[in-house]
Amino acid sequence: MGTLRAAGVTWNSRVSRGAERALLVSVIIILGLVRLREPEGNLVRAPLRGSILPEELRRGSCVCGGDAFCMCTPSLAIDVVLEQSDGSVLLVRRRDNGKLAVMGGFVEVGESVEDACHREAMEEAKVELTGDLRLLEIFSEPGRDPRRHTVSVAYAARVTGEPHAGDDAQDVVSLTRAQLHTIAPEDFAFDHERIISAYLRSPP
Repeated sequence: MGTLRAAGVTWNSRVSRGAERALLVSVIIILGLVRLREPEGNLVRAPLRGSILPEELRRGSCVCGGDAFCMCTPSLAIDVVLEQSDGSVLLVRRRDNGKLAVMGGFVEVGESVEDACHREAMEEAKVELTGDLRLLEIFSEPGRDPRRHTVSVAYAARVTGEPHAGDDAQDVVSLTRAQLHTIAPEDFAFDHERIISAYLRSPP
């Protein structure tokens, strides 16, 4: 006999511990990830209290669809190596740890990866992308971001505008291709030295 309590409701059933745990996780996801509609019609996600979730559900993005099917997948992000007209590259210095990073961020619900690139470039570096986005590589190693399993689509793109820090960036740094070769891997945030290496291997 198993006893399951969630949201003030108690169930008693003859279930295995595995089935009881699965049911509890389903209830938590449904209660914690229900989408609330704001007055203007935008969709927002109700906050989750991470402490009540099992470890495996704190490492990605969990959603429940209209068909009541819930699943957890890696978070989707973009990173863009920003090229200036003189051939130099813009990197951002993160405000949280002071390390250098390729400009990027998470793709929002209802947004394409291309649109996310344009939005993040303006939010983080106050520049506009021009021309085509050049795909460099897709980075999906589960441990690349210690906060959660994040898959990043990495691009390179030309930019215009006067760069300056915005959003969560502490500073915007302009570096030549030669200078990029001299930065130590530990000076980069996450695995961004791999993104820069992919960029340096690509045709200029």
